[in-house]
Amino acid sequence: PLSARADKPQGTGPGPTVVGGQEGLVTHCSSGTSMGNSVSRTSMRGISMTEMSMGMIEGNQVRDAAGVGILCNDHSMCMIEENSVIGTKRVPGSEWTGGYGVLVSYSSEGELRRNALLANPRPYGAIVESTITER
Repeated sequence: PLSARADKPQGTGPGPTVVGGQEGLVTHCSSGTSMGNSVSRTSMRGISMTEMSMGMIEGNQVRDAAGVGILCNDHSMCMIEENSVIGTKRVPGSEWTGGYGVLVSYSSEGELRRNALLANPRPYGAIVESTITER
């Protein structure tokens, strides 16, 4: 996947088109922006912001991801705005792969604004001491 790390400068979009792979785009231990990307047919997650990251996930298109379209995880703070997440597929065996359009997990905070979360088994959810605010 394409990724951002704490020892690298903050990244900004617009970004690439990613087709396939386990994860399309990853922000890990960093502050960053995922903007204007197109991600499809990933086998685990479309876009992830994880490991105490903070930033914006905005104006992306995620289609036909398996498990989770957009993930905000592990003490991260994510602003998730104007994304289109369509057709996320449920993968049997775990709450973490339940076909969420957006999943906020493990003590994270997600703020959702004007997202189109369509044809996902679960449009969004917060698990393991996490919160979602809709604006």
